[in-house]
Amino acid sequence: TSTAASFDISAANCQVSGLVFVNGIDSQTAMVNVTAAGVTVKDCEFDVANASTQAVLGVLTNASASRFTLASCHIHGTTDAGTTTAVRIVGGSDIIVRDNRIYGAYTTSIGGIENVTTAVAGLTIEGNYVHNQTASSTKAIVVVSTTNAFIVNNRLGILSGTAPITAAAGWV
Repeated sequence: TSTAASFDISAANCQVSGLVFVNGIDSQTAMVNVTAAGVTVKDCEFDVANASTQAVLGVLTNASASRFTLASCHIHGTTDAGTTTAVRIVGGSDIIVRDNRIYGAYTTSIGGIENVTTAVAGLTIEGNYVHNQTASSTKAIVVVSTTNAFIVNNRLGILSGTAPITAAAGWV
């Protein structure tokens, strides 16, 4: 019942795959925390929100999570607001977010994938479907202005505006 409860990945060079994560705690800080290098989360499902409980974050990394890969996952919620973002990346290097399906109601100006606070030295966001279903949403992906990012071949949906990506130093 604690909002601080999470699935923590703190061992380096490991892979988590084939798991289903279901949020059952309203305002849960993060469903999965990644705090080690060389971690891969692949082929997992994240149910981040329903009508009565919304996690604040689906996946959260910190600066120790260099070489993190999130691949072929399905991250979804309802259109009920409450989830800030599906994937929050804080620092690190050589991070890949590839071939995921991310649908839900995320903060209007943040979207489903966010790099916040600390730049990433080498971020690839490729082949994802990201649909921010919050009314008046203007962003699907937001990246710190000093992050070196390749943001390519994604399909993005927002409900307002014409610039679904913020990435000043990125290549789109």
